[in-house]
Order: sequence, then C-alpha cells, then structure tokens
Amino acid sequence: MSIENSSKSVEELETQVERVDTEVINLSSKVELLENLLMKIVENQGISSDLLTDINYVMLKNDLSAEERAEVPFFIIKTQKEYKFEGKVPSLQEFHNELLNVIGI
Repeated sequence: MSIENSSKSVEELETQVERVDTEVINLSSKVELLENLLMKIVENQGISSDLLTDINYVMLKNDLSAEERAEVPFFIIKTQKEYKFEGKVPSLQEFHNELLNVIGI
C-alpha cells in the first residue's frame, strides 16, 4: 500500500467520521426536542407525577455514559443485598446522596 493510498484512506475515514459526528449531533438535538415536547404534553395533560418522574429518570440516564448507566442497577442491587443480609435500611436522604455519588452529580 502506497503512501498516497494510505493518505486517501485516512482522508476518507476522516470524512466518514465527520459525517457520523454531524449525524449524531442532529439526532441528539432531535431527541432533545422530542423530550421537551413530551414533557410539555405530559405537564399540560395533568398526567401522574410518577410518569414525569419516570421520564426525568430516563432523560437523566440518557445523559450518562454507558459505565455510569450500568452503575445505577449495581447500586440498587447492593442496597437490596445490604437490606436482605444486614438489615440495613438507608434513609431516603442517604440513598439519594449515594445515588448522586454513583452517577457523578
């Protein structure tokens, strides 16, 4: 493979990466617009606050990295095991603070 072919391949890959980046940005902005629209619809319809909480949770999870997203269920399982085997029941504030720690907020 010659240097010319290599540099053409690199240029093509860079173009593809730029195209994919642009597409990701476009899709992310569309998702954000749809999330905001959904929130407005739910708020205007007077639907259950539990649904709003669920939607907020899903949107928060979307903002997390894959590693941070995986930490949430592990944290919940850890808390359940501590309750089951040690009888330890965290207060709501303790649970909330630890969850914030896990997701890095």
